[in-house]
This record gives sequence, C-alpha cells and structure tokens, in this order.
Amino acid sequence: MISIRIGLLILILTACFQLQAQHRVYLIRHAKVDLPPLKWSTAKDAQKYKHQYNIAPVVPFKPKHVLSKLKGTNLTDTIYCSPLPRSQHTAAILFGSKPTYVVKEVLREIDYKIIPIPLVKLPAGIWFGASRLVSMIEMQEEKQAVAEWGKWIEQKTKSKDIIIVGHGFQIRETIRFLKKRNWKIIRKEAYRNLSVNCLENQNISHHGSK
Repeated sequence: MISIRIGLLILILTACFQLQAQHRVYLIRHAKVDLPPLKWSTAKDAQKYKHQYNIAPVVPFKPKHVLSKLKGTNLTDTIYCSPLPRSQHTAAILFGSKPTYVVKEVLREIDYKIIPIPLVKLPAGIWFGASRLVSMIEMQEEKQAVAEWGKWIEQKTKSKDIIIVGHGFQIRETIRFLKKRNWKIIRKEAYRNLSVNCLENQNISHHGSK
C-alpha cells in the first residue's frame, strides 16, 4: 500500500514538473549552398541561378560546433525541416539517420520572382536584394502562415524541446512572433548559415494553439 502511494506521489510530482517546465525551440539556418556565386547577370540569369540554388546541396561541414550549442535539449526523435534540399541536407549532416524528419511546407523559403528588367546586367546582389524587397511588401499571407506556425510551436513546446532547420525569413519572422508572446531569447546568432537561435517558452501554462 505504501509503495502504491509513493508511486502515485512520484507520478503527480513528475506531471507537475512537466507542466511547469520551460521548453525551448532551436532554430537552425541551413548550411552554405554548394554553388559558385553569381556575379554580373541579367534578370533571366538571376532567375535561373535562383532555381539552381533551390535544388543544390550544401557544402559539407563538421556538425560538432553546431551540435555543441544544443546541449541540454532532450530531443533526438523528430527534426522539422523545409521541403528544400539545403534544409534537409543540413539536418541530415547534423543529426544522421536516427531521428524522424518531418517536412513542413510553412518552412519553405519565400519564392520571390526576379524583377523582369530585360537586357540589363547588374550585380547579382542587386537583383536578389531588390526583388526580395519588392516581394516582402506583399508577404502578408506568408507572415500569417508563420504566425500560425508560431502558435504550433507554442503547443508543441508544452511537452518537449523542438529543433527546426529552416531559412532566414521564416526564422526571423518566427522569432519576431514569439518575442511578442513573451518568449525569452536564450541564444541569438542572427540568420547566417548554420546559426542557432534559441527561445524559451515562458508561457507554458498560459496559452497555446488548439
């Protein structure tokens, strides 16, 4: 009888601990893409390069440095990534064959179109930068999708840490959304390749998505 009571007490204390635990989301940007940089080009060349970029693998890298930033997380069973090869390839190098990889469409990089100015050659950075800026003005639908994704993260982190391997825009907007909902930044590394940003859910018992 005493052993049963002790067992029940342990279960209750464990449940209480899980309810109060503050779980984290780790947001990892993909590694550098294995594709020579584009220099001066036409709009058509820039659009073609963008397509090649979306299907190219990443430059091989040693995962040790990135993994050292994930110490303390218990997650090894599921990794969330984008449908694009650079996200999935990065995740595979980091975590190997052990986890389950779940592809989320909401993590896909924004597919902005290059501004179609014919016959003009410009540095590739201008084509990509200007086209991205124009597209961002019309990104309300994408930002709403990221907001829903942020609510999903809140729900998921009620019970465990999660790891996401994605792209700069989604990582930036996810951080912005979660900060507004009182998440605490534990690690901040901007949005460069293989950066690791970590936020902690301070609202485990207060709100989450349905």
